[in-house]
Amino acid sequence: MPPRATNANASSAADLATQVKARAASAAATPTKTPGAQLDRREANLRTLRGEIDTMSGEFQKAMPKGFEAAQLVRDAHTALRKTPLLGECDVQSVLGALMTIAQLGLRPHVLGQAYVLPFFNHEQRRYYGQFVIGYPGIVELGFRSTIVADIGFRPVCEGEIFDIDYGSDGKIVHKPVVRGLPGEEYGYYAIVRYANGGSSWCYMTREQAQAHRDKYATSRNKKGEIVGPWRDHFGAMAGKTTLLKLAKTMPKGRELATGIAADEGLRLDLNPKSDPAAVTLGLDVFDGEVVIRPDRDSTDRDDESPAEPPTE
Repeated sequence: MPPRATNANASSAADLATQVKARAASAAATPTKTPGAQLDRREANLRTLRGEIDTMSGEFQKAMPKGFEAAQLVRDAHTALRKTPLLGECDVQSVLGALMTIAQLGLRPHVLGQAYVLPFFNHEQRRYYGQFVIGYPGIVELGFRSTIVADIGFRPVCEGEIFDIDYGSDGKIVHKPVVRGLPGEEYGYYAIVRYANGGSSWCYMTREQAQAHRDKYATSRNKKGEIVGPWRDHFGAMAGKTTLLKLAKTMPKGRELATGIAADEGLRLDLNPKSDPAAVTLGLDVFDGEVVIRPDRDSTDRDDESPAEPPTE
Protein backbone atom coordinates (compact mmCIF):
# COMPACT_ATOMS: atom_id res chain seq x y z
CA MET A 1 0.00 0.00 0.00
CA PRO A 2 1.16 3.59 -0.49
CA PRO A 3 3.06 5.17 2.42
CA ARG A 4 1.23 7.28 4.98
CA ALA A 5 0.80 10.86 3.81
CA THR A 6 2.86 13.50 5.62
CA ASN A 7 1.31 16.71 6.90
CA ALA A 8 2.92 18.62 4.03
CA ASN A 9 1.57 16.18 1.48
CA ALA A 10 -1.87 16.27 3.04
CA SER A 11 -1.90 20.10 3.03
CA SER A 12 -0.79 20.21 -0.61
CA ALA A 13 -3.44 17.66 -1.60
CA ALA A 14 -6.12 19.61 0.28
CA ASP A 15 -5.10 22.79 -1.55
CA LEU A 16 -5.25 20.94 -4.86
CA ALA A 17 -8.71 19.56 -4.09
CA THR A 18 -9.92 23.06 -3.16
CA GLN A 19 -8.60 24.46 -6.44
CA VAL A 20 -10.28 21.67 -8.43
CA LYS A 21 -13.59 22.27 -6.65
CA ALA A 22 -13.40 26.03 -7.26
CA ARG A 23 -12.62 25.65 -10.96
CA ALA A 24 -15.42 23.09 -11.40
CA ALA A 25 -17.90 25.36 -9.63
CA SER A 26 -16.86 28.30 -11.80
CA ALA A 27 -17.27 26.27 -14.98
CA ALA A 28 -20.67 24.97 -13.89
CA ALA A 29 -21.86 28.51 -13.15
CA THR A 30 -20.94 29.72 -16.66
CA PRO A 31 -24.11 29.79 -18.79
CA THR A 32 -24.01 28.03 -22.14
CA LYS A 33 -24.65 30.09 -25.28
CA THR A 34 -26.53 27.45 -27.25
CA PRO A 35 -29.88 25.73 -26.67
CA GLY A 36 -30.18 22.16 -25.47
CA ALA A 37 -29.14 22.96 -21.90
CA GLN A 38 -28.41 19.48 -20.60
CA LEU A 39 -26.24 18.31 -23.50
CA ASP A 40 -24.46 21.66 -23.69
CA ARG A 41 -23.78 21.62 -19.96
CA ARG A 42 -22.47 18.07 -20.18
CA GLU A 43 -20.09 19.01 -23.00
CA ALA A 44 -18.89 22.06 -21.06
CA ASN A 45 -18.30 19.88 -18.01
CA LEU A 46 -16.41 17.35 -20.14
CA ARG A 47 -14.11 20.12 -21.36
CA THR A 48 -13.50 21.17 -17.76
CA LEU A 49 -12.85 17.57 -16.74
CA ARG A 50 -10.40 17.00 -19.59
CA GLY A 51 -8.45 20.06 -18.49
CA GLU A 52 -8.38 18.93 -14.85
CA ILE A 53 -7.13 15.47 -15.87
CA ASP A 54 -4.32 17.07 -17.85
CA THR A 55 -3.46 19.31 -14.89
CA MET A 56 -3.32 16.27 -12.58
CA SER A 57 -0.80 14.41 -14.74
CA GLY A 58 2.10 15.21 -12.42
CA GLU A 59 0.19 14.04 -9.35
CA PHE A 60 -0.80 10.82 -11.11
CA GLN A 61 2.84 10.17 -11.92
CA LYS A 62 3.80 10.53 -8.25
CA ALA A 63 1.18 7.92 -7.39
CA MET A 64 2.06 5.30 -10.00
CA PRO A 65 4.27 2.25 -9.42
CA LYS A 66 7.71 2.28 -11.00
CA GLY A 67 7.61 1.70 -14.74
CA PHE A 68 4.13 3.15 -15.31
CA GLU A 69 3.56 6.40 -17.22
CA ALA A 70 0.99 9.04 -16.32
CA ALA A 71 0.82 10.11 -19.98
CA GLN A 72 -0.78 6.75 -20.81
CA LEU A 73 -3.26 7.08 -17.95
CA VAL A 74 -4.26 10.53 -19.16
CA ARG A 75 -4.80 9.27 -22.71
CA ASP A 76 -6.88 6.38 -21.39
CA ALA A 77 -8.92 8.78 -19.26
CA HIS A 78 -9.71 10.98 -22.26
CA THR A 79 -10.86 7.86 -24.13
CA ALA A 80 -13.05 6.96 -21.15
CA LEU A 81 -14.74 10.37 -21.32
CA ARG A 82 -15.57 9.80 -24.98
CA LYS A 83 -16.97 6.34 -24.29
CA THR A 84 -18.86 7.37 -21.15
CA PRO A 85 -20.00 10.98 -21.69
CA LEU A 86 -22.22 10.83 -18.60
CA LEU A 87 -18.99 11.33 -16.64
CA GLY A 88 -19.34 14.94 -17.75
CA GLU A 89 -22.19 15.29 -15.25
CA CYS A 90 -20.19 13.81 -12.37
CA ASP A 91 -18.56 15.64 -9.51
CA VAL A 92 -15.12 16.47 -10.93
CA GLN A 93 -13.22 15.72 -7.74
CA SER A 94 -14.75 12.24 -7.49
CA VAL A 95 -13.67 11.39 -11.05
CA LEU A 96 -10.13 12.55 -10.32
CA GLY A 97 -10.15 10.58 -7.06
CA ALA A 98 -11.13 7.40 -8.90
CA LEU A 99 -8.35 8.00 -11.43
CA MET A 100 -5.90 8.51 -8.56
CA THR A 101 -6.77 5.07 -7.19
CA ILE A 102 -6.29 3.55 -10.64
CA ALA A 103 -2.92 5.32 -10.89
CA GLN A 104 -1.78 3.99 -7.51
CA LEU A 105 -2.74 0.45 -8.49
CA GLY A 106 -0.97 0.70 -11.84
CA LEU A 107 -4.06 -0.22 -13.84
CA ARG A 108 -5.45 1.24 -17.07
CA PRO A 109 -8.88 2.90 -16.98
CA HIS A 110 -11.39 1.56 -19.51
CA VAL A 111 -8.69 -0.46 -21.29
CA LEU A 112 -8.60 -4.27 -21.32
CA GLY A 113 -11.34 -4.30 -18.70
CA GLN A 114 -8.87 -3.63 -15.88
CA ALA A 115 -10.64 -0.74 -14.17
CA TYR A 116 -13.33 1.86 -14.77
CA VAL A 117 -14.54 5.23 -13.58
CA LEU A 118 -18.32 4.96 -13.73
CA PRO A 119 -21.07 7.48 -12.97
CA PHE A 120 -23.16 6.74 -9.89
CA PHE A 121 -26.26 8.80 -9.12
CA ASN A 122 -26.74 9.93 -5.53
CA HIS A 123 -30.50 10.32 -5.12
CA GLU A 124 -30.12 12.16 -1.83
CA GLN A 125 -27.86 14.86 -3.29
CA ARG A 126 -29.40 14.65 -6.78
CA ARG A 127 -26.08 14.50 -8.57
CA TYR A 128 -23.66 12.09 -10.17
CA TYR A 129 -20.35 10.98 -8.72
CA GLY A 130 -17.56 9.02 -10.34
CA GLN A 131 -16.68 5.75 -8.63
CA PHE A 132 -13.72 3.43 -9.03
CA VAL A 133 -14.69 -0.03 -10.27
CA ILE A 134 -12.21 -2.83 -10.74
CA GLY A 135 -12.84 -5.25 -13.59
CA TYR A 136 -12.08 -8.96 -13.43
CA PRO A 137 -8.95 -8.54 -15.63
CA GLY A 138 -7.78 -6.01 -13.05
CA ILE A 139 -8.30 -8.53 -10.26
CA VAL A 140 -6.29 -11.08 -12.22
CA GLU A 141 -3.54 -8.53 -12.97
CA LEU A 142 -3.16 -7.55 -9.31
CA GLY A 143 -3.30 -11.20 -8.26
CA PHE A 144 -0.41 -12.10 -10.56
CA ARG A 145 1.76 -9.35 -9.07
CA SER A 146 1.86 -11.24 -5.80
CA THR A 147 4.41 -13.99 -5.21
CA ILE A 148 1.61 -15.93 -3.51
CA VAL A 149 -0.40 -16.56 -6.69
CA ALA A 150 0.75 -18.76 -9.57
CA ASP A 151 -2.50 -18.62 -11.57
CA ILE A 152 -5.93 -17.03 -11.15
CA GLY A 153 -9.03 -16.74 -13.32
CA PHE A 154 -12.59 -17.87 -13.91
CA ARG A 155 -14.44 -20.07 -16.38
CA PRO A 156 -18.06 -20.62 -17.37
CA VAL A 157 -19.45 -24.16 -17.36
CA CYS A 158 -21.61 -25.09 -20.36
CA GLU A 159 -24.10 -27.81 -21.19
CA GLY A 160 -22.35 -30.73 -22.87
CA GLU A 161 -19.09 -30.30 -20.93
CA ILE A 162 -17.88 -32.76 -18.33
CA PHE A 163 -17.92 -31.01 -14.98
CA ASP A 164 -17.70 -32.29 -11.43
CA ILE A 165 -16.86 -30.58 -8.15
CA ASP A 166 -15.91 -32.22 -4.86
CA TYR A 167 -15.87 -30.23 -1.61
CA GLY A 168 -14.53 -33.14 0.43
CA SER A 169 -11.19 -33.29 2.25
CA ASP A 170 -9.46 -34.00 -1.07
CA GLY A 171 -11.60 -31.48 -2.91
CA LYS A 172 -11.11 -30.97 -6.62
CA ILE A 173 -12.73 -29.68 -9.79
CA VAL A 174 -12.92 -31.70 -12.99
CA HIS A 175 -13.80 -29.65 -16.06
CA LYS A 176 -13.42 -31.04 -19.58
CA PRO A 177 -14.61 -28.87 -22.48
CA VAL A 178 -16.52 -29.93 -25.54
CA VAL A 179 -13.88 -31.09 -28.03
CA ARG A 180 -16.14 -31.16 -31.10
CA GLY A 181 -18.96 -28.85 -32.10
CA LEU A 182 -20.29 -25.99 -29.99
CA PRO A 183 -20.85 -26.01 -26.23
CA GLY A 184 -24.35 -25.49 -24.90
CA GLU A 185 -25.79 -22.82 -22.64
CA GLU A 186 -23.79 -21.62 -19.65
CA TYR A 187 -25.18 -23.04 -16.40
CA GLY A 188 -22.42 -22.30 -13.88
CA TYR A 189 -19.30 -20.23 -13.20
CA TYR A 190 -16.23 -20.79 -11.09
CA ALA A 191 -13.13 -18.88 -10.09
CA ILE A 192 -9.96 -20.75 -9.28
CA VAL A 193 -6.59 -19.74 -7.88
CA ARG A 194 -3.45 -21.86 -7.81
CA TYR A 195 -0.81 -20.85 -5.32
CA ALA A 196 2.93 -20.79 -5.78
CA ASN A 197 3.26 -23.41 -3.04
CA GLY A 198 1.16 -25.86 -5.05
CA GLY A 199 -2.21 -25.50 -3.34
CA SER A 200 -5.42 -24.19 -4.86
CA SER A 201 -8.90 -22.94 -3.97
CA TRP A 202 -12.04 -22.07 -5.88
CA CYS A 203 -15.55 -20.66 -5.74
CA TYR A 204 -18.49 -21.96 -7.79
CA MET A 205 -21.92 -20.45 -8.48
CA THR A 206 -24.79 -21.81 -10.51
CA ARG A 207 -26.43 -19.54 -13.08
CA GLU A 208 -29.43 -19.27 -10.78
CA GLN A 209 -27.22 -18.21 -7.87
CA ALA A 210 -25.60 -15.56 -10.05
CA GLN A 211 -29.02 -14.31 -11.14
CA ALA A 212 -30.16 -14.09 -7.50
CA HIS A 213 -26.99 -12.14 -6.67
CA ARG A 214 -27.65 -9.80 -9.60
CA ASP A 215 -31.25 -9.19 -8.55
CA LYS A 216 -30.17 -8.35 -5.00
CA TYR A 217 -27.08 -6.22 -5.62
CA ALA A 218 -27.24 -4.74 -9.14
CA THR A 219 -27.35 -0.95 -8.90
CA SER A 220 -27.69 -0.11 -12.62
CA ARG A 221 -31.46 0.17 -13.12
CA ASN A 222 -33.73 2.41 -15.13
CA LYS A 223 -36.59 4.49 -13.73
CA LYS A 224 -38.85 1.44 -13.94
CA GLY A 225 -36.49 -0.52 -11.73
CA GLU A 226 -35.37 -2.78 -14.58
CA ILE A 227 -31.75 -3.95 -14.57
CA VAL A 228 -29.66 -2.32 -17.29
CA GLY A 229 -25.95 -2.06 -18.03
CA PRO A 230 -23.40 -4.83 -17.60
CA TRP A 231 -25.55 -7.31 -15.70
CA ARG A 232 -27.97 -7.22 -18.62
CA ASP A 233 -25.44 -6.94 -21.45
CA HIS A 234 -22.51 -8.98 -20.08
CA PHE A 235 -24.06 -11.43 -17.66
CA GLY A 236 -21.34 -14.11 -18.01
CA ALA A 237 -18.51 -11.66 -17.34
CA MET A 238 -20.35 -10.23 -14.33
CA ALA A 239 -21.05 -13.69 -12.93
CA GLY A 240 -17.39 -14.61 -13.38
CA LYS A 241 -16.20 -11.46 -11.62
CA THR A 242 -18.58 -12.16 -8.75
CA THR A 243 -17.04 -15.60 -8.20
CA LEU A 244 -13.57 -14.02 -8.30
CA LEU A 245 -14.52 -11.45 -5.66
CA LYS A 246 -16.08 -14.07 -3.43
CA LEU A 247 -12.94 -16.17 -3.74
CA ALA A 248 -10.66 -13.18 -3.15
CA LYS A 249 -12.31 -12.48 0.22
CA THR A 250 -10.94 -15.70 1.70
CA MET A 251 -7.76 -16.41 -0.32
CA PRO A 252 -4.27 -15.26 0.70
CA LYS A 253 -3.46 -12.19 -1.37
CA GLY A 254 -0.89 -9.47 -1.85
CA ARG A 255 -1.34 -5.87 -0.75
CA GLU A 256 -2.22 -4.53 -4.19
CA LEU A 257 -5.11 -6.95 -4.70
CA ALA A 258 -6.34 -6.35 -1.15
CA THR A 259 -6.28 -2.60 -1.78
CA GLY A 260 -8.08 -2.91 -5.11
CA ILE A 261 -10.86 -4.99 -3.59
CA ALA A 262 -11.21 -2.66 -0.60
CA ALA A 263 -11.55 0.40 -2.86
CA ASP A 264 -13.85 -1.27 -5.39
CA GLU A 265 -17.11 0.59 -6.07
CA GLY A 266 -16.26 3.31 -3.60
CA LEU A 267 -16.20 7.11 -3.68
CA ARG A 268 -12.90 8.95 -3.28
CA LEU A 269 -12.51 12.72 -2.98
CA ASP A 270 -8.95 12.67 -1.66
CA LEU A 271 -6.37 13.60 -4.33
CA ASN A 272 -3.19 12.95 -2.35
CA PRO A 273 -0.99 10.53 -4.33
CA LYS A 274 0.49 9.21 -1.07
CA SER A 275 -2.82 8.31 0.57
CA ASP A 276 -3.87 4.70 1.08
CA PRO A 277 -6.78 4.20 -1.37
CA ALA A 278 -8.57 1.82 1.00
CA ALA A 279 -8.38 4.35 3.84
CA VAL A 280 -9.68 7.35 1.88
CA THR A 281 -12.43 5.56 -0.07
CA LEU A 282 -15.99 5.96 1.17
CA GLY A 283 -18.35 3.02 0.81
CA LEU A 284 -21.62 3.30 -1.09
CA ASP A 285 -24.57 1.43 0.39
CA VAL A 286 -27.70 1.47 -1.74
CA PHE A 287 -31.11 1.31 -0.10
CA ASP A 288 -34.16 1.68 -2.37
CA GLY A 289 -32.12 3.60 -4.91
CA GLU A 290 -30.74 6.06 -2.36
CA VAL A 291 -27.02 6.27 -1.79
CA VAL A 292 -25.72 6.53 1.76
CA ILE A 293 -22.04 7.39 2.12
CA ARG A 294 -20.31 5.91 5.14
CA PRO A 295 -16.58 6.02 6.01
CA ASP A 296 -16.45 2.75 7.98
CA ARG A 297 -16.77 0.49 4.95
CA ASP A 298 -15.60 -3.10 5.22
CA SER A 299 -15.55 -4.71 1.79
CA THR A 300 -15.54 -8.20 3.29
CA ASP A 301 -19.04 -7.67 4.72
CA ARG A 302 -20.84 -7.50 1.40
CA ASP A 303 -21.06 -9.27 -1.92
CA ASP A 304 -19.48 -6.98 -4.51
CA GLU A 305 -20.48 -6.71 -8.10
CA SER A 306 -19.09 -4.43 -10.77
CA PRO A 307 -19.37 -3.90 -14.48
CA ALA A 308 -17.21 -5.74 -16.94
CA GLU A 309 -18.05 -3.00 -19.44
CA PRO A 310 -19.12 0.57 -18.63
CA PRO A 311 -22.48 2.04 -19.57
CA THR A 312 -22.33 4.59 -22.39
CA GLU A 313 -25.21 6.76 -21.37
